[in-house]
Amino acid sequence: MTSDPTRPQLSQRTVHVNATSAANHPDGAAWATAFPDLQQALATNAAEIWVAAGTYSPGTAADATFQLKAGQAVYGGFAGTESQRGARDVTRHRTVLDGGGVAHHVVIGADDAVLDGFTIRGGHGETQHETTQGNAGDPLHLTPVTILAGTNTDAGAGMLNFQVAPVIRHCIFEDNSAAKGGGAYNAGHSSTGSDRKTRVPLFAHCTFRRNTATARGGAISNDLGVDTIFLDCVFEANRTDEKGGGMYNDFACSPLLLNCLFTGNEAASAGGIGCDGGSSPVMRN
Repeated sequence: MTSDPTRPQLSQRTVHVNATSAANHPDGAAWATAFPDLQQALATNAAEIWVAAGTYSPGTAADATFQLKAGQAVYGGFAGTESQRGARDVTRHRTVLDGGGVAHHVVIGADDAVLDGFTIRGGHGETQHETTQGNAGDPLHLTPVTILAGTNTDAGAGMLNFQVAPVIRHCIFEDNSAAKGGGAYNAGHSSTGSDRKTRVPLFAHCTFRRNTATARGGAISNDLGVDTIFLDCVFEANRTDEKGGGMYNDFACSPLLLNCLFTGNEAASAGGIGCDGGSSPVMRN
């Protein structure tokens, strides 16, 4: 098999991150020399990153983000002493990625990247937006051309997955706000689904709560034929001023929801799930 020249070549090693690390020469090779900043670990070519409990910021600028690498796995929930990944406890050792109410996207996904065991909060996408007529502040309803430009900063405050397929497990998305997809925004390749990809974002055992959108998709928004998979996820108390308090799907999206719960979500229209553009979600228990 020919390797993808655009894909980063990862080293089969693990680097460690601990916000309380006081190492004089942190290199991430062990907990004793852990990086204090997650950005330092993401800059390496390590195949796995272990992150101890604490709060981590992508930076203070609006465009600061935790950019995942293709194929790289990032795990939270460690106490900072474990020698085996299975010994971590994501509930007891809460590991927070916090956008500080400033970052447009707290996390940006990548193909085959894994994000497991984190709370993602405090993302704040731009909520002043324009329609195709250019009237600032009007309801957000982007065209496929606008979406494919890939420059939208008002969607996906917690996480942005633009034409990529990461795996997100055991994560909590809370208190993120944007114009569209407050918790997470997933976009595919085609407004008709004709270029539908078999590899799509997967959210497993995740909770989306208290995320907001001024336009559509308080917790989640799916666009352009992306059939995102949600397994054992909870959507609770998310809100949008317009459509799809829990989730919004447009332009031929058919997400698969397996054993998911929607409760207490609010919207002017479709408090749970709102759909347009031939979208047809599949829900199974």
